[in-house]
Amino acid sequence: MTTWALDIQRGWKWGLGLLAVLIAAAATMVTIAVLTPLSLLTFLLGLGAALAVLGAAYVGYLLWGLVHAVYALDRNGIYIGWGGYEYTIPLTDIEAIETKTPAERLHRRGRLRWPGYNVGLARDEQGREYRFYATRHGDGLLWLYTPRRVYVISPQDTEGFLEALTTRREMGPTQSLEEIATYPAFFNWPIWYDASALSLFASTIVLLLFLTAFLCWRIPHLPSPIALQIARDGTPLLVAAPTRLFYLAVMGTLFLLLNGLLGLWFYRRERRLAYFLWSAMLFLQSSLWIALLSILWRV
Repeated sequence: MTTWALDIQRGWKWGLGLLAVLIAAAATMVTIAVLTPLSLLTFLLGLGAALAVLGAAYVGYLLWGLVHAVYALDRNGIYIGWGGYEYTIPLTDIEAIETKTPAERLHRRGRLRWPGYNVGLARDEQGREYRFYATRHGDGLLWLYTPRRVYVISPQDTEGFLEALTTRREMGPTQSLEEIATYPAFFNWPIWYDASALSLFASTIVLLLFLTAFLCWRIPHLPSPIALQIARDGTPLLVAAPTRLFYLAVMGTLFLLLNGLLGLWFYRRERRLAYFLWSAMLFLQSSLWIALLSILWRV
């Protein structure tokens, strides 16, 4: 088996630039949020910074896949390795090899791309699937047609790759292969296909975000101090600054992490217990809203 390198320099540089922009954006938003008075803008800046950090992590993952990308070839098939993804394409399944972009219009599915990084899925007007694992755009691509889909690759030495491929096809296979794809185990977790579990997580996160946003908007307009706890006869038992209300958001975050992680641990062992923990997580978030509204009702 021989391996064939890709030209990753351009994609690597552009990816690093994008990564730097996202990190700088996150740092800038955090700085502005710290220096400005508490308001709804504080929440929006914090949310933007969190999204920028997640975006940076995603770009970092894509760059890791780019650095570890490789093509391999033997008498039996072509192998594409891209990060944690691996594809096996039997040579006997390849119907045609083209070096020109097909005339059909391709509809690309949403995935981050940049110069030197051309990875993703597409379909033509007939619904045929195209899988791009390349570092070039336009010219210099190889289009491998199989009965199921089309693979688009870009070995650095295109001519050498085509000559080696022709030679190995003439030699014939030594064993029979199947066209298969192997994904990272993380993407095969059954929870990604469990609508009930995802709904519980999404509802909890939305409630927590709205709670935090509401606190950022309301706290600056509250008198200081306020009664956080009162007796039955109306006597204040706990008086503190309004910013203490942020403890509710902290508690909500702890509930999300604790119940969420415990639920994930039990998911494969006792699924009903996992659903119970996630339902309790949503109930606890709702109870924090009730507690907050009851405090504000007395102000």
